[in-house]
Amino acid sequence: MMAMNNYESRNINTRITRSLERVPPVPPSFFMVNSFSGTFRQKVVISVSHGSPVVMIINKRIQVGPKIESSVMPDLRPMTSDLGVLTRPDGTVTFTQGDTGILAAVYGPGEVKIAREILDRATVEVIYKPKSGLPGCSERLHERYIRNTVETAILASLHPRSCISVTVQELQNSGSLLACSVNAACLALLDACVNMKYLIAGVHVIIDREGNMILDPDLKQEMEKVAGVTFVLENQNYSVVTMSSRGSLTTEHFHKCLLYAQAAAKQIFSFYRIAVEKKMSKP
Repeated sequence: MMAMNNYESRNINTRITRSLERVPPVPPSFFMVNSFSGTFRQKVVISVSHGSPVVMIINKRIQVGPKIESSVMPDLRPMTSDLGVLTRPDGTVTFTQGDTGILAAVYGPGEVKIAREILDRATVEVIYKPKSGLPGCSERLHERYIRNTVETAILASLHPRSCISVTVQELQNSGSLLACSVNAACLALLDACVNMKYLIAGVHVIIDREGNMILDPDLKQEMEKVAGVTFVLENQNYSVVTMSSRGSLTTEHFHKCLLYAQAAAKQIFSFYRIAVEKKMSKP
């Protein structure tokens, strides 16, 4: 950490001074200020103790792309869901995003085989099934990606020596399949009332041959992509949980894709709330 008076940026000092002018005399507390100077972002902690603010920088500057205005942010494809469609699993959902459809089911926490038993936490397993035929290398890769993602989000330490199984069945692939699978798995976990650290949302962003960025592309648009990134973000700080990319990306394009994904994740988390409220309101 370093004192703010050692920092030489006038833009940062101006923004922080304006923020401090609005700080009322309150008991000791902390709050965050995101400061922008050109293409650089700085996180600053302002501690207010008996009306005397003390400014501290807690991290170095991070180069980011230009801020995306909400008015020009493209929308996601229409999303629909139906929770509890099956009776045997503990939680199920039929999730569609555009024409891409996923059926996800969650079993557990339940009994686990002794060979896969973990003493201090639950064993999380994911089974991904393609629309037809046997799973290949790409399906195994999707399976591993989803498992690593949900295993990070689940509070597995609450259920030691047990198993939480997630089954993801592809119904129709019309683009952004991996992101839709993550969203369906999260809704199924919510339906099964599995304890989670945070909710997760998958967003797919691609860059076409003309350098344009496309949010939540369909299958035809994916065939013409130069590069693509699938982000999974959590709903607390909108930080990246896992990420999968293909192709070559510049730093500027990567940060723009991340900004698009963070804005789209807010729409997905709002949809989660509506989907759960819809189910809970049923008689």
